[in-house]
Amino acid sequence: MSKSTFALIASFFVLVGGILFAAAGTGSGKTLDEYAKIEIREGDTLWDLAETLKDKHGMSQTEFVEWVDKENNLSTIVIKPGDTVFIPVKKNELYQHETHIIASEE
Repeated sequence: MSKSTFALIASFFVLVGGILFAAAGTGSGKTLDEYAKIEIREGDTLWDLAETLKDKHGMSQTEFVEWVDKENNLSTIVIKPGDTVFIPVKKNELYQHETHIIASEE
């Protein structure tokens, strides 16, 4: 194989690799701006929130918990009072539960 053929093949693979690397780095462009962000209160669990808000998100409890875990990059699905997380409920779907708002527009 001549040096020019080798250089052409190597250049091709470098170009393809660069394109793939650039495409992987751009991500989906998905933002969480359209979703409600909530503050976790004493006694809240992701499973309970999934059940309480089931008419607002259309997911199973497992899907809800997995969505919250993935989209918020949680290190654990155990949440604590004071934590804030995005949930798969649109901002405009405010839901009042007892005396506090679970899904807020923040």
